[in-house]
Amino acid sequence: MNRKKTVRDYIEENVVRIDDNFSIRDDENIFTSGLVNSLFAMKLITFIQKRFNVVIEDDDLNIKNFSCVENIDQFLSRKLGENTSAVE
Repeated sequence: MNRKKTVRDYIEENVVRIDDNFSIRDDENIFTSGLVNSLFAMKLITFIQKRFNVVIEDDDLNIKNFSCVENIDQFLSRKLGENTSAVE
């Protein structure tokens, strides 16, 4: 399964929503949109650590790293030592 989809699915399955067809965009800020609170942020970090086998250090706890699916994916790329330079 694609990493972005895994994160997006986790968020969508764990936020309170009114519409069953609810979905988030990869660039949608989950904090400013009111979708999540600080308690969910901790659950999300725990999920990311377990699912992707990474250790999130205190220095990593910057809200920008976890504000949207795209930023989470970029953060994981850095943590996992993947080459993130785009080919143009």
